[in-house]
Amino acid sequence: MPWLDLLPSRLVGGFEGSTMVLTGGERVDSAAGNRHDLDYEKDYDLLSSVGVRAVRESLRWYRIERRPGKYDASEFVKRLRALQARGMRAIWSLTQFGLPDWLDIWSSEFPEIFAAYARFAGETFRAESDAVPIWSPINEISYWCWASAKARIFAPAATGRVNELKRQLVAAAVAASRALRAVDARARLVHVEPLLNVVRRRPPTAIDPQALEGAGVFEAWDMLSGRREPALGGATELLDIVGVNFYPDNQRFLDGSMVPFGHPCFVPFHKLAGVVAARYGRPLLVSETGTEGPAESDWLRYMAAEVGKAASSLPFVGFCLYPVIDYPGWIDKRHCRCGLIACDPGWSIRRLRSNTTAILGDVGTLLG
Repeated sequence: MPWLDLLPSRLVGGFEGSTMVLTGGERVDSAAGNRHDLDYEKDYDLLSSVGVRAVRESLRWYRIERRPGKYDASEFVKRLRALQARGMRAIWSLTQFGLPDWLDIWSSEFPEIFAAYARFAGETFRAESDAVPIWSPINEISYWCWASAKARIFAPAATGRVNELKRQLVAAAVAASRALRAVDARARLVHVEPLLNVVRRRPPTAIDPQALEGAGVFEAWDMLSGRREPALGGATELLDIVGVNFYPDNQRFLDGSMVPFGHPCFVPFHKLAGVVAARYGRPLLVSETGTEGPAESDWLRYMAAEVGKAASSLPFVGFCLYPVIDYPGWIDKRHCRCGLIACDPGWSIRRLRSNTTAILGDVGTLLG
């Protein structure tokens, strides 16, 4: 089946947009940290110059709705207009791990409040564009639950409430999805989750769906589609596009140690993607992939080759390099060097990396 014609380029540049509050109380704002919130036009121009005309962007909910029900669309509109002026499109995340300061994620009103915010975003987009909007309501529900309700990396930092938080976030994502479709029935919905795999210490002879089940890979997607806990309101039509995030450290042995990339037990991505596609029968988006430093070139070529294999029989929407630009680490604020766009130590100067053309040439060829 051919690639789905939803984006102006198969390659997508993903901008890190996390806005969580760490357990110490500090707000992370990745877009402010690398000045993407101010220099987005420069970033778009650099990507456009090498043929990347699709991006993943995250709206900063905590800035858009500083007070309940009072919205400021200016930041969203500026980015949207800048993209349109360049013939570019975005997949818009409504939030990436962050909430407004005044909002209690455990409140019974949370799904309704999030749906109202989604409705505002949908109406703002429709007032600015006749294009079909592409939304990612809540980024990585499963990771959000693990990081905040088990590992206690960021809020709500509530140990032992993983399942409760997952139900709350799914209910909010369902409500938001319905609100977005109510504004524009054409809206496409991308539900992004990490694709994890757990293996035994012997080369697998076949993919074991139970291993993915045991890793919790399917839970959020199952809930969103109504397969699991239907009282949350999920439905088949809401699981529109399945976004899979896949990095070199996404596979583990039973003891929790990482399966090194290149190890005989490292299951090829195209096989894992095939299991997901078979379960849901929906188009796939490689919504995040990449790594830091010199290893990134080899990893991206590997992933492009894997997607090229899978795309001969599975429908794909795009291939997102993520993050596509350097950014400061969430906790230690170290300079994470990744993607196509390099920044100087002060984050004020950006340029394409010297190997960008080679990477894009190789990746583009492998994607077909």
